[in-house]
Amino acid sequence: MNWSFNLPVRLEFGCKKRKELESFIDAIGGTNGVLVCSKTLKNNGTADEIISLSGGKLKAVFSDIRPNPTTDNVNDCVKVMRDTNADFAVALGGGSPMDCCKAACAIAKGNSDIEPYHCGEKAVSADEAIPMIAILVPMAVHSRPLTNSRYFVGIFSINLI
Repeated sequence: MNWSFNLPVRLEFGCKKRKELESFIDAIGGTNGVLVCSKTLKNNGTADEIISLSGGKLKAVFSDIRPNPTTDNVNDCVKVMRDTNADFAVALGGGSPMDCCKAACAIAKGNSDIEPYHCGEKAVSADEAIPMIAILVPMAVHSRPLTNSRYFVGIFSINLI
């Protein structure tokens, strides 16, 4: 078997890196975004902090994510992105928000649901994708807002286009 792999991803890691969120959004040319996170992070104030750090560029929140997101979760997230005319997204949390957001960003500018891509009937196209910024949140932080946290938060941008 022969194959090649190249994943040029900018990684930023450090205490309070989240406070630089607006500059990361500017770096990918984002103006109209969707925050994808768990209901816990939405309800405990963490999502509000991230929205305030976006400089008004996060316009909507999608928080209806199950552990191990389903195709219904992804389709619902894509609907919010399309209704908002999103040109980027921010995933906040752990694996489930990241997975849901990645899949939704890959098809956000298209017109299909995720199923044809998931089953291999349709290939993902750069023309349908929007970039994603991911803010990784340790599990212990889910019980309180990031402002009270001593944990590091890593931010990285995945440019799918």
